[in-house]
Amino acid sequence: MACRNHAIVGLPSHGYAAEAAAPRGNIRSPLELYPAELVAWMARASERNALSDLDNRLLDDIGVNRDAAEREWRKPFWRAR
Repeated sequence: MACRNHAIVGLPSHGYAAEAAAPRGNIRSPLELYPAELVAWMARASERNALSDLDNRLLDDIGVNRDAAEREWRKPFWRAR
C-alpha cells in the first residue's frame, strides 16, 4: 500500500518499506545490545517519579529532606549519580 504523503513531498512510493524490513545481518539495535541498561533506566525513572510524589512527612520517614529529593527527581533517568 502506497503512502499518500509520498505524493505530497515528491518521493517515490516504493522501496522504503522493503528496505526497512530487510534483514540487517549482524547489525543490532541499541535496544538489543543493552537490555539491562534499559531496565535500569526505566526503574530509575519510576523511582524518581515516585520520590517526587512523597510529602514532607514521608520524606522525613526515609531520612531525605525536600531539597535533596528535588535534586534527585530532577536528574535525567540516564544519570545514576
